[in-house]
Amino acid sequence: MSYISGTLSEEARLLVYDTGTNALIYDQVVAAGAYSVDNTSADNKHVTAISTSTGKALSYGDVVPAGTPVLLVDNFDGITLDTGNWVVSGQPNYSVTVNEELQLNCATGSTHCGAHVKTVSTWDKSLAYEIQVKWKPNTDHYGSASMPYIAFVNSGGYGASSQYGDPTTNLVRLNLCAKYDGANRTQMSISAPTYNSDILLATAAINIDESLWHDIVFTYNPIDQSCSVSLNDSTIITVGQGGMPSNSGWSGMKVMMGNCDYNKTNTERFDEFVLNYA
Repeated sequence: MSYISGTLSEEARLLVYDTGTNALIYDQVVAAGAYSVDNTSADNKHVTAISTSTGKALSYGDVVPAGTPVLLVDNFDGITLDTGNWVVSGQPNYSVTVNEELQLNCATGSTHCGAHVKTVSTWDKSLAYEIQVKWKPNTDHYGSASMPYIAFVNSGGYGASSQYGDPTTNLVRLNLCAKYDGANRTQMSISAPTYNSDILLATAAINIDESLWHDIVFTYNPIDQSCSVSLNDSTIITVGQGGMPSNSGWSGMKVMMGNCDYNKTNTERFDEFVLNYA
C-alpha cells in the first residue's frame, strides 16, 4: 500500500495537494505526532499543515512534504511566447515580445497603453505561493500612469480594468515603481486595489540601476493573510499576519505581470520566472 507520512509538532490541518490534477485530495485535522495518509503516493504531491492554534503553516521541518514541486518555470527562451503558460492582453499600441526574455512594450500614439500577461493555469487559492523572477525596468515611466506590476489575481475575475488594461480588484499587487516615478525607480509597494482607489498596504524606498537585472521574490500567504517582497536578496517589504485582505471569495489563483504607460515608448523586461509553493 502506498502512503505519505511524516510528523507533526502540534495539532494541524493537514492538506495534500495533487499537482498533476490541481486537486486537494486530503484535508483533515490531525493530532501532533506521526501521521500517515494512506492510498496515495508521494509522486506529484505537495503537503502542508496549518496549525489549528495559530493558523500559520508549519515548517517543512515539522511536516515532511512529498516534494516541493515547482509549479511553473519559464525562462522565455527563443523568440516566441509560450502560450501554454501565458495569455496576452493589452490596450492600444502595446506588444508582448520574447527575445530570450519577456518584453512588455508600450508605445507612443495612445494616451493609455498597457501590455499584460496572465498564467493559463489556475492554482488553489488557499495555499501559499512564491514568485521568483528577474526584472529590468524601463528607464522613463510617466508619472500619473498606472504602475507596472506583478500580481496574484482571482482566476474567476478581477473587476473592471482601468484604462491601461490592468486589473483593479481581487488581487494582491506588487507595484514596481512609485505613482510619480519618472526616470528613476524610487519605490516598490504592495496594494490591494478596490474599484475606487489603491490601498497601499506597505511601501519600500528603492534606489537601483535601471540598466541592470534585479532579482525579485514575491510571496503571498492567504492562510495567515501575509506577504513579503525581497529585492536582490534583501527583504524590503513585509505585511504581517492578518495584514492582507481575505481572498475567501476567489475562485482560484493566477499570476499576472504588466507594463502601463501614458503615450510613451518603453519596455518592462522579465526573465527566469519561477512559481513555487511558499
